[in-house]
Amino acid sequence: MVDTKDMRPLAVRKMNEHIVACAKEHIFIKTTCGFRTGAQQAYDYAQGRTRLGPIITNAPQGTSMHEYGIAWDICFDKTMHPYIGDWARVAAIATSLGIENGDSGYTDTPHHQLRCGYTDQQIIHGQVDLKKWL
Repeated sequence: MVDTKDMRPLAVRKMNEHIVACAKEHIFIKTTCGFRTGAQQAYDYAQGRTRLGPIITNAPQGTSMHEYGIAWDICFDKTMHPYIGDWARVAAIATSLGIENGDSGYTDTPHHQLRCGYTDQQIIHGQVDLKKWL
């Protein structure tokens, strides 16, 4: 279970709505990552660059929507059902709920986020109304 205490309330609700909506179609997903601290983002970004292992993120510290509590990653939950997932359907369900998925302009299929109409740059620079995520 992913700790959601540092995520924005609306992002948590949308994340859970997505899980339920997928389950209604017998597509079982679970969240693998929610909020990340800046230190965790820097650590993850170093992997495959200055630390051994494959690259797992293209977002340097300060630029990941995970750090702002509005993003999460998912995978198929094989413990609930042996279904091999349909990423396209999962993305379509997310889009129907107003959630951006990792195939919205870049390729990171497990990634989902809720920017509430703001750009990454507006979010990074604090040019947002945080009430939108309550």
